[in-house]
Amino acid sequence: MYSNASFGKFLLRNRQEPSFNGDELEYTEWKKKWTSIVSVIKAPPSYELDLMKENIPEEGKKRLYNCESLTQAWNILDSVFQDENLIAQKLKCKLRNVKLKASEEHDQVKELYLEVDYLVKIG
Repeated sequence: MYSNASFGKFLLRNRQEPSFNGDELEYTEWKKKWTSIVSVIKAPPSYELDLMKENIPEEGKKRLYNCESLTQAWNILDSVFQDENLIAQKLKCKLRNVKLKASEEHDQVKELYLEVDYLVKIG
């Protein structure tokens, strides 16, 4: 098991921080990963902010221009990528476009249940 300091050195040496592609449906999961992997190493806030900017899409980078604190950065990213209406719309679209692969009715019900369960969790 790594201590925070040794894991921090490992992370910095091997560049294992998670990256975010800009999909609002993936933002919450990325944020959880970031806080559990990167924030725990207790790097200087300015360094973590720079790492964050390297691992987000251009839209996020532009929004974080001149941002000076991690708290401010998270507030900005939350406002950009946690739009509930947009997320709901994307989830509805995904649900409408579900293509069931199973041929048996009971297998289709299971498959649909798993897909809806997944969509509920990411939403």
